Amino acid sequence: MLYTVVPIELLSYPAEEAKTEFKNITGGMLEMCKQDDGYKVVRLISTDPKMYLDDQYSPGRTYQDRH
Repeated sequence: MLYTVVPIELLSYPAEEAKTEFKNITGGMLEMCKQDDGYKVVRLISTDPKMYLDDQYSPGRTYQDRH
């Protein structure tokens, strides 16, 4: 028996975990998940606080490689 305030849906594991890829960017690294329309940002890994304010690196956004 489990006593918790967390909804039971959040305690179960997904049937299949998405495979992520890492991409080195200037100032940090992005963890991304491949989708039909490009890559979806999962998280930003950086020591520069300014990078977290940049909308293009926000989790859930579609990442467009500009190179």
